[in-house]
Amino acid sequence: MQERFYHIRAATDKYSVNDAIEYVVFIVHEFASTYHLTRCEAFDYLNQFKAITFLEENYGFEHTQNPYWTVKTLLELCMRNGAYSLPKKDVNYYE
Repeated sequence: MQERFYHIRAATDKYSVNDAIEYVVFIVHEFASTYHLTRCEAFDYLNQFKAITFLEENYGFEHTQNPYWTVKTLLELCMRNGAYSLPKKDVNYYE
């Protein structure tokens, strides 16, 4: 998995690859908690709509932001990339 994050290190030597991986795992967990998904569902959803790639490519900026706003940004990004709703439809996520 660390090979996938190689471009983070290539972009800047200020951040460790392990820190970037831990951050992505943390944000996936926060996304899952916010929208009542399992972590696997959250990861699959974020990966399908290119939000994981966004986090990897923008780690240098995103890790300095409030996780609340990062989660909201990822949902908006997924919607722009073709998502119409979250995987579980029995919960109203927008209230």
